Amino acid sequence: MIGRMQPPAHSPLNLPALAAGLSGALGTDAEARLHARIRTFWGARDVILTDCGTSALTLALLGAIRTRSPLIALPAYGCYDLATAAIGARARVLLYDIDPETLGPDTTSLRNALKSGASIVVIVHQYGIPVEMEAVRAHAAEYDALVVEDAAQAIGARLDGGPAGAGGHVSVLSFGRGKGLSGGNGGALLSNHAAGDAVVRYARQLVRGIRPGWGDLGRAAAQWLFSRPSLYSLPAKLPFLQLGATVFHEPHRPNPLSRAAAQLIVRGWNSAQAAAARRRATAVRLLRTIQHSTRWRTVSVPASVTPGYLRLPVIAVKESCSVVLDHQARVLGAAPGYPLPLHRLPQLAGQLANPDEEFPGASTVAAHLFTLPTHTLLDARDLERIEEWLLREPTFETGARIPHAQGTRAMV
Repeated sequence: MIGRMQPPAHSPLNLPALAAGLSGALGTDAEARLHARIRTFWGARDVILTDCGTSALTLALLGAIRTRSPLIALPAYGCYDLATAAIGARARVLLYDIDPETLGPDTTSLRNALKSGASIVVIVHQYGIPVEMEAVRAHAAEYDALVVEDAAQAIGARLDGGPAGAGGHVSVLSFGRGKGLSGGNGGALLSNHAAGDAVVRYARQLVRGIRPGWGDLGRAAAQWLFSRPSLYSLPAKLPFLQLGATVFHEPHRPNPLSRAAAQLIVRGWNSAQAAAARRRATAVRLLRTIQHSTRWRTVSVPASVTPGYLRLPVIAVKESCSVVLDHQARVLGAAPGYPLPLHRLPQLAGQLANPDEEFPGASTVAAHLFTLPTHTLLDARDLERIEEWLLREPTFETGARIPHAQGTRAMV
C-alpha cells in the first residue's frame, strides 16, 4: 500500500496546460505571447527567455562583468545554484551575511562587501519573502553597483507596489519544478532599468536556437502525476531522483526556453496567481499556530511587502533541523533548508574573495531552518496534521542551541 506523502513544494499544473505543452513541442510557438506578458506584468524594458533560472542568473553576471569588476556579492545562505551561476560566469565572489530574523541581507555585511569592491550585488527573495529593495538600491548607488534581483522563488510576491522581480537593475525569474509558475523548466532575465539594458543586450547574443522541449514536457507530466500525495512517496524513495535534496549542479551553457515550456507557462499563468493567494492563506494559518509553541520562531516580514510563500520557513529555536524533522514531519512535507552556507560549499571555495570570513547569520539559518508546505495539494486534514505536529511536545531531551552548521553535509 502506498502511503500518503506531501511534496515540500508544488507547481500548479493541469491537463489543459500539458496539452498546450504538447502543442508547443510539436511546433506551436508561444514565445512572443510569453515575452509580451512578462514585459507587461513586470514592467520590464527587455526580456530574455532561458532554459532555467540558473541560466538567467549566469547570463546576468556574464553581461554585468563585461563593463564592471568581476567581483560579485552573493548572500552566504541560499540555493546552491547561486554558486553554480557565479562559477559559470567565472566571477570572483564576496559573500555577505544574512539577517536570521528576516533572511534578507545583513546591512553591515552587505555594505562591507560593497566597500571591498563588489560591483554587482545579487539579492535573493528567499522562499518567496521579498527583501525591501529600496534600501538595497540606495546602498548600491553609493558605490555605483549593479543590483541583480533573484526572484526565482518569488512568483506571487509583491513589493514597492509591483511584483517581486521588478526592483533590480536586472532581475531573474525561474519556471522550474516546484516554482510558483512552471514550464517543467525555464527562466527569464529582465532589464528593469537603463543600467540593465546593456546586460540583457549582451546576454541575448549568448542564447540562440530553437528547442522543442520534449524533456521539459516529460518533467512537467511526471510532476503533474507523481506530486500527488497519494503517489509522491514512490519517486521520493528513488535516491537517484534526489527529491527534496539540495544538490550542487555543475554549470552548463545557457540555452533558450523551449517551445513546450513557453506554452506551459502561458497556459498556467492564471492558475499560478490563484495558487499564490492560496499559499498565503495557508501560511497565515500555520503562522498563527506557530505562535503557540516556544519551539519555533517565524521569519519577520516587513509590513510593506506581500510574500509569495513558495514554502513557509520556520526556525527551530534550540534544536537543529536535522533533529526536529522526524519521519512524520517529512511525510507531511516538512523539509530542511539549504544544509550548508555558501562559504562552506567546497565547489565555490576557489572563487571566494573572503574565504576566511565567518557568517554567523547564514550558519545559524543553515542549521536551524526548515520549511513547511503551503501549496494547493494540502487539504483540511493535512493542515490539521501539520498543526498537530507543530504543537506536539518533543519526545527527546532538548540539547543546547547549535549556532553553526557543523555536522551537516551537502548532497553534492
